[in-house]
Amino acid sequence: MSVGELILDKTISPLLSSKLGLSRTHFRPPKSQLLESSSISLKSVTRLTFFETTDSGPRTTRSRNTFLSKEWTTFAQNVSAVANISSKSFTKFLAGSFAGSGGSGNFSARAIIDKGILSSQPGAQITAISQHLYSGSFCSGSGALLQDLMTKSTVRSNLTRFIPEITAVTSRNLEYVFGETNSFSCHGAPNVSNTAGAALWTLDYALFGRTINITRFYFHEGIGFKYNLIQPATLTRSILDGSNLPTPLPPHVQPQYYAAIIAGEAIGKSGSTQISELSINDSRITGYAFYERGVLKRAVFINLQAFLSGTSGARPSVHLDFSVSGKTRTTVKRLTIGHADDASGLKWGGQSYETPDGRVNGTLSQESGLVRDGLDIVATEAVLVSFS
Repeated sequence: MSVGELILDKTISPLLSSKLGLSRTHFRPPKSQLLESSSISLKSVTRLTFFETTDSGPRTTRSRNTFLSKEWTTFAQNVSAVANISSKSFTKFLAGSFAGSGGSGNFSARAIIDKGILSSQPGAQITAISQHLYSGSFCSGSGALLQDLMTKSTVRSNLTRFIPEITAVTSRNLEYVFGETNSFSCHGAPNVSNTAGAALWTLDYALFGRTINITRFYFHEGIGFKYNLIQPATLTRSILDGSNLPTPLPPHVQPQYYAAIIAGEAIGKSGSTQISELSINDSRITGYAFYERGVLKRAVFINLQAFLSGTSGARPSVHLDFSVSGKTRTTVKRLTIGHADDASGLKWGGQSYETPDGRVNGTLSQESGLVRDGLDIVATEAVLVSFS
């Protein structure tokens, strides 16, 4: 398979590496307080990037219309008065927080922009519009298939439907962000959201999203949630079924954490990295090229075919050929995974982050090669290729 010439495309925000995988913290005063600014208190809050006046928005048509026309402006005016949000403040408003809108109808970015939200006094301090999205739901307790989550076409169809919304927002020099997202709502699906396959989904989901101008991804987290990148506290119950654990489980990283590490390394430290999705005619393989000042530096390739623990036979593999101008050598770093449904045991470049303190451990392992030789990538694997 030939990947073809790597082509410069859109700018990627350096914020992606720091925002990927962060949990969301909510300060939620009652609605009555928001309607009366004198009742709001921001004690112990030292520095806020955004103030979000809703979480997933009102659900009924009537409340949506009221929200769009009156309530948000009232809420935001009162918050501005207490939090001193202005053109000179660091803190701005994160507006929208749409859930399930699909980018259409009365409750969408285009709708609130058309209704003049940006023209209001607090609306002038909106710097980002937020969408909430999950790839599916586990709220009813129904099962999920790991390969369905990992499928290349599914990732793209879930995200590209928001392109009209993204265009409407970014054309006004605002950021379009996913203010709450992850694999399956209601804290994840067991043996899917907590697996190595979910790590590959996270990596592809975030990188593809950036190519269509979604600038930040806030992955929803909480103590004991199945889809956490990090379990931040000691657990006494199973994240899968809530049963008592024989011994407490100390804080630790989960497979999705590796996606954040890989994204950070791919983006690098230049602060001006650019990304382009590579056109790969294979339903299993995705690829992204990263440039610094217009010069190709790195590429990430992901094989989204789920190699499961019950799979028999040899592990499938795909060979990739490159055509890269001005580059002759490659350094390859691999995310090694036993099986897509493994919940631990991943290695990034031969090293593990599954340590008592979350610090990397082990000897770094990388492969040196020639561009003309390409590389092999097995099912359920991600690789970072550096070019020189």
